[in-house]
Amino acid sequence: MQFSLDTNSANYIIRAYTPLELIVTPPQDMAHNIERIQDPRFGNQPVALELITSTSLIMPRQLVKDWTNTQYDEMTAEELEKVQQYQPEIVLLGSGTSLKWPAQGVRESLMAQGIGVEVMDSGAACRTYNILVEEQRHVMAIVFL
Repeated sequence: MQFSLDTNSANYIIRAYTPLELIVTPPQDMAHNIERIQDPRFGNQPVALELITSTSLIMPRQLVKDWTNTQYDEMTAEELEKVQQYQPEIVLLGSGTSLKWPAQGVRESLMAQGIGVEVMDSGAACRTYNILVEEQRHVMAIVFL
């Protein structure tokens, strides 16, 4: 699934999602180390794109690739406690190709820390992330591939 080109160049933006990968553009001030490629899906000018092929954390100004090797169904509340260090306002849990609720206590562990949690399939999490970033919210998407 490809998303429309966004003009917001100050944050990580998710440009495309498939069940096997994400394509993101880094903030413009962080793009100097990223190879620029020309891809007609993203306009006529070369653009810095990062290909992600594993579960990652995506935030407006930070990207944590290979965040975990744990499968979504095996995720525990203890593993998500690491999220607190980033102090997100809301966490979008992208559960893969279909909506799956996490194990008992996972959502509750974040909510007990004052962090909002929304569970959705990974495509919906990507689209919602882009909207919340545009609204300048301190959002984190955990996208399971």
